[in-house]
Amino acid sequence: MAAEQPGKHPHEDDTALLIAALNHTMAWHETRIDRGLQVINYFVVAGAVLVTAYASALGGKHYGIAVAIALSGMALAILAFIVGRQQRRAAAEAEPALAELQGRVASKLQVDSFRIYKPEVRGQREGAAAITFALAVLLSAGSAIYAAIHSR
Repeated sequence: MAAEQPGKHPHEDDTALLIAALNHTMAWHETRIDRGLQVINYFVVAGAVLVTAYASALGGKHYGIAVAIALSGMALAILAFIVGRQQRRAAAEAEPALAELQGRVASKLQVDSFRIYKPEVRGQREGAAAITFALAVLLSAGSAIYAAIHSR
């Protein structure tokens, strides 16, 4: 009988290790998704503040300030898109492992309904996000142009 090496576990038979790996992968994925949602929440709140400030600047005929606010809205949209995309891509790194680990746990436990996770179609969601943020950038650019025209 051969002695087992310390620290070596047969991964097919170690349910606790499998569950720990699944929990780690799930935590990684959820953390990245949560951070992406926090970026979106920040973008919405900051955007609302900027829209209010822009409207106030226009109402007070402070067109130079309105241009600066609109340009900061462009920067905000670009930054939010970049950071949100990075978080989504970081979450996507865990998706293959998550699907595999859930499948292995489901097989081990003989509970087919445990195969909950199915990788999403990323291209469609990334395309929708890119279009949404591109529209926000265009709206900000249009607002800056409008204020610049009226400042003359």
